[in-house]
Amino acid sequence: MALRSTQSKYPEVIPPKNGPAKKRIGYFTGCAGNLIYTNVATSVIDILTGYGYEVVIPKKQKCNGTPVLANGDYEGAKMLMEHNFNLFQQYDLDAIVVACSSCGMSLKKEIKVFIDDSPELKEFTEKVYDIHEFIAENIDIKPEELGTLPYKVSYHDPCHMVRGQGIADQPRELLKKIPGVDFKEMKDPAVCCGSAGSYCITHYDTAIKINNHKVKNIQAADVDYVATGCPTCVMHIQDNLIQHESPEKMRFVVEMLADSLRATKTI
Repeated sequence: MALRSTQSKYPEVIPPKNGPAKKRIGYFTGCAGNLIYTNVATSVIDILTGYGYEVVIPKKQKCNGTPVLANGDYEGAKMLMEHNFNLFQQYDLDAIVVACSSCGMSLKKEIKVFIDDSPELKEFTEKVYDIHEFIAENIDIKPEELGTLPYKVSYHDPCHMVRGQGIADQPRELLKKIPGVDFKEMKDPAVCCGSAGSYCITHYDTAIKINNHKVKNIQAADVDYVATGCPTCVMHIQDNLIQHESPEKMRFVVEMLADSLRATKTI
């Protein structure tokens, strides 16, 4: 857990760093972005505000509902999804970004199972972007704005991103933009790592057996870092890499991109 939550570190509305706001972007931090991987949230905020966007972090947002849904609590999932839908409707937002693959799938797709179809729901789901998707479609990052990161990097496709949302190319293209990054595709990058949200907690032994295949593929790729866009994938794969005394480290794509942009003081 982080010493301070993302929501306690930032005001609800964060202005762009220079000039008037291009657009007003809601940020659904998710539980992991708010309480564990706050460095990812900082990277999202720095990139968006650095490129002229106003960022809104509604303070009353709750879990996206996927964890309780996966454990059979349909009423709990419905309650959480309705809460977040109604909350974000109170803000005049041009888009909503997420930096967690499970949050993205929940806000784009799973929410439609629990909330009655309406023009308001359609408008809401169409506003939701995975952060890699948003950057690829809306931010023109020029080569001179990026600093060198001299690392060999591979990418792991989270299930809720590649299969749940059809997002695979955008994270890879962002990594390949970074000077110094030697991108190396591992074998079977889209095969599940065994995390599956809370499955790696409730069925740890089986989850580790599944993950052993991922670790072997990472080791064979000969990289320094494995980047991804899912907090539980990061947690589960890093745990098993440590158990294998393997030196590779897990990072988030948006985190590495932010580091590169900070090196040139672009953000």
